[in-house]
Amino acid sequence: MKKQIDLLSEYGDCLPGEDRLFGVNKFYIDAIPLKSHYHSLRLMMPLSQWQRLRLYVINRANSKCEFCGNSSNLQAHERWHFDEVNKTQKALRLMCLCRGCHMGVHIGVTTLLGYFNEVKQHVLNITGWTENEFSAHLNQSGEEYQRLSKIKWKIDVSLVNNIGILMYNKKKIEENIEKKRNEVEKSDSKYLMAGVDYRKEIFEGYIVFCTLKRKRKIILDSLPLFIDSDLEYRDYYAAKKIKPEEIDFPTMPLKEFVATYHNVIAVANEHQLSEELKTAHPKRLLISGNFQVSEDLIERAFQNSILLSFS
Repeated sequence: MKKQIDLLSEYGDCLPGEDRLFGVNKFYIDAIPLKSHYHSLRLMMPLSQWQRLRLYVINRANSKCEFCGNSSNLQAHERWHFDEVNKTQKALRLMCLCRGCHMGVHIGVTTLLGYFNEVKQHVLNITGWTENEFSAHLNQSGEEYQRLSKIKWKIDVSLVNNIGILMYNKKKIEENIEKKRNEVEKSDSKYLMAGVDYRKEIFEGYIVFCTLKRKRKIILDSLPLFIDSDLEYRDYYAAKKIKPEEIDFPTMPLKEFVATYHNVIAVANEHQLSEELKTAHPKRLLISGNFQVSEDLIERAFQNSILLSFS
């Protein structure tokens, strides 16, 4: 993976065909048209490829949000240009944003997930807007959304195609988009468990989980959360219509999960992470260093009921 990251670093501070001045470094809500919802670059490529882009974008921004300067919970965000004459939606710029700013940009999805008030306050803090100014911007974005949604857009991702990023085929992309749509738009109350509201922890970048009921007991399946996962949630029981006894992945009783969640061990490098994963007792590893966590390590953590968090 290090070699792949070095290959992207050869482009310096700007990818071929990228306009890093597009939109400047000014916060605004993305008016993504209805039929383009969930057409993110993250869903168009394997995780390993997205990690290449994400680390490149974060590193060139000196590990700081390009809106507010925050250095925690950093994600990669694409800005799209909408050519209404040629009906083309083109990825024109990649940005490094913190979770709060990223959720503010995608305020529609944020609202569906139940984080509107938290994110609104974050936006007010970083922009200095008044409540009325925020409402005016929201209304303006809504009007733009309505206008753009009348057009059927052609997606142009030549920005990443030109640098050799491996993309999924059209069928796989459509499947990922539909899956994401279902996860987000059917998300009511999914973060509430046994009277405990974990939305704050999820907003701050800790964990994602799904609930299962087995013989009247609430079972919690803990899943590692990537720093750029957009609050990805997977409810296997509901989505796949399978019986609880047929589930072949680790589950954890709620009481044990709470104990695990608070048993935090800070991890600063990949070697330390590998050593911690050799012991298979429940714990939460807080990744504090800016290094690549491979899919193999994440899978090993998942199988051993170890939670992964990113600072």
